[in-house]
Amino acid sequence: MFVRAFAALLISLFLIPSISNASQADKAYNAARQDHSRLEKSSKLMRSRHNWIKVIDRYEQFTQRYSKDSRIDDSLYTIGELYTGLYRFSKKKQDINAAIEIYRTLVKKFPRSRLADDAVFMTGELYLNHKNNKEAAYIEFDKVLRKYPQGDMAAKARARVNDLSDEGETDEPRKPEPIGMSERGKEYINVNSIKHWSNPNYTRVVIQADRKVAYKETFLKGQDGGSSPRLFLDFSGSKVNKELMQPIEINDGLLKAARAGQFDLNTVRVVLDIESVDSYKIFALEDPYRIVIDVSGEKHEAQIGDQIESILSKNDNAVTVPVTVEPSTSPSLTRQLGLGIRRVVIDPGHGGHDPGAIGYGGIKEKNVVLEIGKKLRTIMTDKFGVEVIMTRDADIFIPLEERTAIANKAGADLFISIHANASKNKKAGGVETYFLNFATDEDSMRLAARENATTTKNIGDLQAILNDLMLNSKINESSKLARYVQGSILDEVNGNGGRSNDRGVRQAPFYVLIGAQMPSILIETSFITNKEDARRLADDKFQMALAESIADGVKRYSEVVTVARR
Repeated sequence: MFVRAFAALLISLFLIPSISNASQADKAYNAARQDHSRLEKSSKLMRSRHNWIKVIDRYEQFTQRYSKDSRIDDSLYTIGELYTGLYRFSKKKQDINAAIEIYRTLVKKFPRSRLADDAVFMTGELYLNHKNNKEAAYIEFDKVLRKYPQGDMAAKARARVNDLSDEGETDEPRKPEPIGMSERGKEYINVNSIKHWSNPNYTRVVIQADRKVAYKETFLKGQDGGSSPRLFLDFSGSKVNKELMQPIEINDGLLKAARAGQFDLNTVRVVLDIESVDSYKIFALEDPYRIVIDVSGEKHEAQIGDQIESILSKNDNAVTVPVTVEPSTSPSLTRQLGLGIRRVVIDPGHGGHDPGAIGYGGIKEKNVVLEIGKKLRTIMTDKFGVEVIMTRDADIFIPLEERTAIANKAGADLFISIHANASKNKKAGGVETYFLNFATDEDSMRLAARENATTTKNIGDLQAILNDLMLNSKINESSKLARYVQGSILDEVNGNGGRSNDRGVRQAPFYVLIGAQMPSILIETSFITNKEDARRLADDKFQMALAESIADGVKRYSEVVTVARR
């Protein structure tokens, strides 16, 4: 009798924490539902943004605190519905973007959930009805049919696909006509090159022209037993480089090939033959003018490590390949602490014909940041056992869009771009760390324009389309990484007899961070135009101190993120 009673007591002691945790989860979930119900029943409450965000926060706190609860997918779907409902009152694009991001998070984390197909379908509806993007909407509806053909949203998705299909258009070039002057009486714009980079779930294609060109994008549905889906871009007033007439084989599981042709007298058409695409984004960069197309899809079975030795695509003209450093054979800090950071891409800014900022005494930004990057690589590999890839380890030029593509193709866990600041005010000094987002002040706008090698007007134009570009851009993780690195740099510099002004963690639309699929930051290590900062930046010991502090910031970030994920 005593044995049975003692056993029962032991069982009850083990069960108490579990029961208590379940009770707390029930309490949190029910509180969120009650607030939600009150909101839905009151038109007065709905008119205040604060009330919507309060309910959203309730559900978000539930998903974060009880990540293994069976109602997480339902909670995420409800958050998506709430952001959609909020948009009807706010008319703010950020709310639609937040809804899309939440629906995609649900599908990514819970692909077998009964709500996964609903989330994909709702993403298509948002693109169709609120973003007026029929191409993106079609991709989402088609995804429902491909991934969830037996789901309850299949019939609705099929109807949407049929409505959006445009079988009448063709992407085949017409017979070329003689090329001389465009119909506007101006010289034709040359479409010069097409480059691409891939990993199992990502492809970046870059189309370069010799100057700014107007273009139109069109997505064509494939035909059963016939042609595959295609995305094509028409460049007006253009002629195609003859070397691009031959198809460029890609065959990475997402895209089959890229091809270009003279569609008519005034139009170059570039076609991407699609195998399996979930979404794509298109944006333009300046000087030289190029169109960047980022394509993403479901992950295929492939070993990404085998691709690292040839990070740059075969049609790339770069004179070097990013360096991969093998981790130490001894137990690394990464393994000892269970850190989630295993592969980091370090990006020393500028290089080659682009010196970056020229500082006090003729010091060049490109040289300083390369030395800091090399030292950071050594610390990350020797001390932490992290695999490091450098976008450049010599004085060469790598275009901004290629730097991000290198990180994405490598499947990096972090992307760290290293720079030195400059100002007309020679007294300006200090450290600041950036993540990708809208610029909130003139200084950030000017800095982004300088690092992007463009104008503040173009930065303003970019901000107008940044909403779509920043979906899935790891903004929260990037801002957290920036805070830890910024704090670590200041602790190191100010704790060793030096002094550096804390210019804070800031945000701006840097080209080099756009499209990064991992947390990514840009560090302005000091002002190269400041006499004291320039003197220190040229000093080997100060460079090492900066590298050590950046590495320590990454370590702090990794520990916190790892704990939060457990």
